[in-house]
Amino acid sequence: MKGPMIILNPCAQSHPFDERRCRVGNAQDPLKIGRSVARLKPATDNAIFDCKVLSRNHAILWYSGGAFMLKDTKSSNGTFVNNERLAQTGEDSEPRQINTGDIIQFGVEIVENTNKISHGCILAMVRLFDENGEEVENQTNTLELSPANQSYSGSLVNSQQLFQMQQFLKEALLREKYRDEKIAQLQAQLMSAEIATDQAWKSFLTEDRLLARIAVLEEQLLLCGKSKNNDMIRIEMDQYLEDKSKYLARTREEITKAQEERAEAELRLNDTERSLMTLEEEFQIIKQRYESLSNYNATVVSALEELREENKKLVYELEVKAELLKSESENQPQPINDFSSPRKHEDDPETSHQPTSDIPSTIKDEASRESGEEVPELRRDGPGFNVKEESSDEELVKELARLKEENTKLQATLDDCKAEISTLRIEAATRQVGLDAPIDPTSLNETALQQTMPYQDNVVLLSIIPIFSIIILFISYIYTWIARKIGFKQD
Repeated sequence: MKGPMIILNPCAQSHPFDERRCRVGNAQDPLKIGRSVARLKPATDNAIFDCKVLSRNHAILWYSGGAFMLKDTKSSNGTFVNNERLAQTGEDSEPRQINTGDIIQFGVEIVENTNKISHGCILAMVRLFDENGEEVENQTNTLELSPANQSYSGSLVNSQQLFQMQQFLKEALLREKYRDEKIAQLQAQLMSAEIATDQAWKSFLTEDRLLARIAVLEEQLLLCGKSKNNDMIRIEMDQYLEDKSKYLARTREEITKAQEERAEAELRLNDTERSLMTLEEEFQIIKQRYESLSNYNATVVSALEELREENKKLVYELEVKAELLKSESENQPQPINDFSSPRKHEDDPETSHQPTSDIPSTIKDEASRESGEEVPELRRDGPGFNVKEESSDEELVKELARLKEENTKLQATLDDCKAEISTLRIEAATRQVGLDAPIDPTSLNETALQQTMPYQDNVVLLSIIPIFSIIILFISYIYTWIARKIGFKQD
């Protein structure tokens, strides 16, 4: 099949259908997607499906300018690309470009109220090939992590990538189920081949015994012929020879048939062994990918816990240093500007309260008095006073207040993210169990959600980890910078 081509592979929750390999034309001759009718029947080389939720002319697909474009043609139940609907009911949609690995859904699942019969929709993962027969790579919606994104500060996982990851996991489980069924069929064929081989071997042994029996009967015939006349001997000999020829012919036919069956059984056995080896290699590859993803998940979780502990420690140290700095600024004695009249400053209410900007100079004066050195008088207009040191503490307090506000905003953002993740999990549970009405978040507890979809935990955890990582790294960086700044000011 030459020219642009699309391959549709069924997903786990899709209405059952065989893999489709369809040729895609240009905008004047697009590929038509719809429900089967009298003239159009489902086949492996078209996009006609025997599904009741599809319209007769549901959608069209064409290849133009190196891109595959999909358009909904006023379908009743809609067309979805990565869980995004292209148009409302009964309206033509805008052309939408699709890529390799996208999940396309035609129609929605419908349950009849009278008979309580559920009609599934068509849910497939697409693979696209250009006019040269080469697969079109997906440059926008890839799920593989680059080395930069494998760090603790990875990017956020959007809902489209989360949906694709969920569908990939479901498809992997479905393929594993199909492989198990094929392995069971191959084992059954292998046992039948062994039985046929045993039967052929027994036939071969029976042939040897029959030939030996024939030889014994011939000797007995010769002994019996000596006691009879020639006519009787001739008649009996002819009869024996005729029986012998018939018996030999029948025996040769059975031996030939047994040998052919044995050769055919050996060929089937060799094919079965090769298929089994191929399936085992694919199983090992899938197992290695699963183990690598599990190890990466455990590493990210442990790193998240360490960052949480470090954040708590840094917050505690920052609060302790802030309280210590505040207490020192309140309890520090006033600098002595006049050694001859110390009580004048104590009695004067204007000089009894020292501003916060004089705290560093006061600490230096106390250290100098303890060492016995003379304390020089520092005034705001003197040469030893620095205006930057006066405003440093005030800036530090303002910076601390601003960081607390940012921390509060980040916590609010984190709560919003948790609520959004909870909503996504509930929507995933609704799609998994196939409910018509949405689930009330207040009526669905965590235990019921885990029982409803036990395999969603890893997907939700993968979506939560990057959010926690980037928030905690940002807070840790800010608190570390402030803690270093406070330590430098105390020194």
